[in-house]
Amino acid sequence: MAALHAKTISVDDSKSLITSANLSFHGLEKNIELGCLIDSSDYAKKLHSLFSDLIETRKVKKVY
Repeated sequence: MAALHAKTISVDDSKSLITSANLSFHGLEKNIELGCLIDSSDYAKKLHSLFSDLIETRKVKKVY
């Protein structure tokens, strides 16, 4: 079984945020949550392509 725990957002094909942010009790009080902001249009475009491929191959479901 596999699970995608990272939360990811890409804005305007220029910046991406990848984080483990967890808003549960343990996430807020017990865990060490990390994230990074990547200011790279090349990376943002690759990330967009990766997620588009996952959606097209039905490995994940697009949520509106």
